[in-house]
Amino acid sequence: MALFKKRKRLQVVGLDIGSSSVKVVELRPVGNDYEFVGFGYAPISYGAIEASEIKNASPVQDAIRQALAQGKIEGTEAVIGMSGGSVIAKRVTLPKMSEAELGESIRWEAEQHIPFDIEDVEIDFQVLRQEGNQSEVMLVAVKKGKVQSYVDAVQAAGLNVALVDVDVFALETQHEYNYSGSSEVVALVNIGHESTNTNILQGGVNVYARDIFVGGKQYAATVAQRFDVSPGDAEAMVRGKQGQVSWAEIEPVLDLVSQELGQEIQRTLDYFGTTAEHERIQRIYLSGGCALVPGLKDFLASQWGIEVALANPFARVKNPSDVAEKLAPLAAVATGLAMRYPEDRK
Repeated sequence: MALFKKRKRLQVVGLDIGSSSVKVVELRPVGNDYEFVGFGYAPISYGAIEASEIKNASPVQDAIRQALAQGKIEGTEAVIGMSGGSVIAKRVTLPKMSEAELGESIRWEAEQHIPFDIEDVEIDFQVLRQEGNQSEVMLVAVKKGKVQSYVDAVQAAGLNVALVDVDVFALETQHEYNYSGSSEVVALVNIGHESTNTNILQGGVNVYARDIFVGGKQYAATVAQRFDVSPGDAEAMVRGKQGQVSWAEIEPVLDLVSQELGQEIQRTLDYFGTTAEHERIQRIYLSGGCALVPGLKDFLASQWGIEVALANPFARVKNPSDVAEKLAPLAAVATGLAMRYPEDRK
C-alpha cells in the first residue's frame, strides 16, 4: 500500500481513530467545494489504544462500525490519520533537485534525519519551496507496524484504506479549505485524549509541526481523583454534566489542568518562536474533544495573550448537519482526511 497517495479522486471517508474515540466524516466533492454527507462518533473502550498503539483491535473495529452507522456513512474508501511517537514529520533543507530525483534519493536522505531503522518505516515527502540551490522538504516517516495495525482494524470494520495521512497535515488541509487567503501566522492546536497535534502556518503554508504527548485525559483523571468518582462519571462532569458535584466545585479543578496543559503547548509555541524567522503567532485555532471543555478556550486565551478560536472544519462545507456543527472542533482531523485528493503529497 502506498503511503500518503491514492490513484484517483474518490468520495472518501475521513477516519480519525483516537485513543478514546472514533470520528468519521464523509464529504461529497462538488466542483472545488464539498457537500456534507455524514458525521459519526463512537467511544473506544478504555485501554484498546494506548500511546497511539492498538493494543486490542476488537473494540476499535466495533467503534468504527458504530461511528459509520451513526453517521449513515455511504462510502467504503477510507483515508486514515497517524500521530504519536511512531510518526516523524520533519522539515529539512536539501540540495535543489527535481521531485523525481528526490524520490530516488529520499531513503538515503531520510536515514540522516529519522531516528528509526529505515527498513522499519514508510516514507514520503513534500517539496515546500525551492530557492536558489536549496529545497525545503517536509519529510514524513511512519513505522510500518503501526500503519499495518490501523489498516487491519479498518479493513476488518468493512472499509478499504485508500490513503494514509498524518493528523497534523489533515488539520492543515481543512484549515486551508475553510480559511484560504489568510496571511496570518496561525497555530492549529488539536487536543486529543493522550496527545496534542500542533501545526503552525504562515500565509497558509506549513512552517512547523509537532506532536506533544500531553492531552485531555488529565481532566477526567484529576476530577476522578479529586471527587472520588468513576472515570465515566468524571468524563461526564468534565463535559458539563455535573452529577452529584456542583460546577462551582468542578471549575477550579479544570482550570488547574488547563493551566498545566496550556504551559505544555506554550513551550511548543515558544520553541517555534526561537527557531524560526517568522512573525509571532497571531491566532490559535483549537480543535479536538478537549476544545469543548467548558471555559478552556477563554482560559487559554487569557493565559497566552493570543486570540483563541474554536476551529470549524465545516465553515465552507455545504449543508452540514446540526450535530456536526455543534461538535465541529471534534471533527477537524476527520474532515481534513475526508478532503484529500490525488494531487496531495503530504
